[in-house]
Amino acid sequence: MSRDFSLSFAFLLVACLSTAFYFDSLALMSLVLAAGMALVLAWFVPRVVGMLALATGPLIGWMWSVSLPPTVYTERLFAGSIDIPVSDAVALAGCVSLIALLVREVDWQRAWGRLPFVYSYLALVWAHLASAFSSANPDPLAVVKFSLRPVAFSYVAYVALPVTLLRTWEQVRRAYGWFVGIAAVFALQGLVSLVVDQGWSIGSLQRARPLPVFGVYPIGSNHNVLAEWLVVAAPFALALAAWTHERVVRRWLYAVAALCTLTALLTFARSAWIALGVELLMLCATIWRPVCKRLLRLLQRGLWLPIAPIVGYMAWFSLRQEVASSTDARAMLTGIAWQWFSAHPFVGAGAGTFLSRVDGTWSYRLLFGGAMDAHGVIQKLLAETGILGVTAYALVSVVIARLAVHIVQRLGWAHRIGAGVMYAAVGMSGAWVYQLFNTTYWSAKLWLPIGLFFAAANLCRRSKYV
Repeated sequence: MSRDFSLSFAFLLVACLSTAFYFDSLALMSLVLAAGMALVLAWFVPRVVGMLALATGPLIGWMWSVSLPPTVYTERLFAGSIDIPVSDAVALAGCVSLIALLVREVDWQRAWGRLPFVYSYLALVWAHLASAFSSANPDPLAVVKFSLRPVAFSYVAYVALPVTLLRTWEQVRRAYGWFVGIAAVFALQGLVSLVVDQGWSIGSLQRARPLPVFGVYPIGSNHNVLAEWLVVAAPFALALAAWTHERVVRRWLYAVAALCTLTALLTFARSAWIALGVELLMLCATIWRPVCKRLLRLLQRGLWLPIAPIVGYMAWFSLRQEVASSTDARAMLTGIAWQWFSAHPFVGAGAGTFLSRVDGTWSYRLLFGGAMDAHGVIQKLLAETGILGVTAYALVSVVIARLAVHIVQRLGWAHRIGAGVMYAAVGMSGAWVYQLFNTTYWSAKLWLPIGLFFAAANLCRRSKYV
């Protein structure tokens, strides 16, 4: 099998390179060579490549821009060039590593049985494909392209991969460690930006945001891309602390959780404050309930005074002109989404078409400039996939919630393994809440936390903690 694969791969690589040379595209040749090397590594060391895909998932800001050969289809689907996030390229290699693992084990039925909410997610993919029949006449090829990537790709790369790859507690701890460790680096970077980046002030305070690394923003340049990661990393750090034996490491993880929470608050992203509030309510209702009762008594005695200034500043900031402009843009985007939903209520106006619809709205471009995606997954689904898509997404959310509640209730949180799973569920919920107000719903920012939670949950059902 190995020899046949090597011959097939060599033939495919030569064919791709010949095509690249024919079109005289240096970027395409480089991409083909890099893809070839990644495929070889994914086949021969699948677990290493898979873990790398999980570690780099949130780094969606580092892009490769590749000019494609001038054909009818490349112009039609990609406008002649394509911007590839490096994290997606590594995740694609991770998908190949997933196939390599399954081919070697030849146990497809058991692997399929480990996948969570797979049937409800297939319904969501089909809802996107069905939007090709919309009376808004979307491009069918563009709809299929968007349904496969990013929609189907998000599940395969960020849910199926971790659930299949992570089969021991050591592997789970390593994956969570990568997620939390990289988040801690960017949380520190956000604190540094308060001092060195004077262009992002709000009134008299600076706003935490990512800084460039050698001229590149690995996770993006907006404060939201930092905050949406940190609201997940904080409870994930607590989960990892619960699963860690070493007391010193546990204390460091508590410090990382506090660092991520503080930096997320200092981004002054309203979505982050809402997500952290929901996470706090979940923890106070469950694992932190005894502590929260004592904290409530302390708040009644005046402990609220030290935190009142930052809460008051956030309230004052939310009324400022800078934020009012952002709110107006979001309101108009929601209005555009509702307009297209009203015109095409059942299957929407076509998957992946919202940006072009906004770009065709001259009043939005006049007031706010370039087109932006829907700030919220519900608005996105309403406009592009209609009732069918929203229903499918609601089904996915309900199934995820039901599975999570079942595993948490079965384990409880009196011992370390149950406490860790509860913290992981809180982090997953924070990611879900954040994407009700943001634009990275079809990326690792939402689906990787879900995949990591179910990787740990599946392990709880079939193995002992070591």
